Amino acid sequence: MPRLFVTADVGGPAHYHLGDEAMLEANLRMFRQLVPGIEFIVPSRDPVWTAHRYGVEGLPSPHLREAERGIGQRIQAQSADAATGPGMWAEWLGAETAQRVRD
Repeated sequence: MPRLFVTADVGGPAHYHLGDEAMLEANLRMFRQLVPGIEFIVPSRDPVWTAHRYGVEGLPSPHLREAERGIGQRIQAQSADAATGPGMWAEWLGAETAQRVRD
């Protein structure tokens, strides 16, 4: 069964962005029409709510805490290096999300 990792700025009722939620819903609807049986993985600030609302697999959204802000510069500086670039992105995404992207 085909799977698609969809990035959207969604976060449940506590962080609801009407436009972002509407775009996600429209994209999911269109892909479901084009590819029957497709499954979606969607990162969210409220993955349980997002999974229930849209019928997708919800994952926690990656985010940078104050102590991690330097990772962005490290990713940018090392992303051209094929040996270290992917590892830096995986570190920022978090183990669970990085594995779902790999899958």
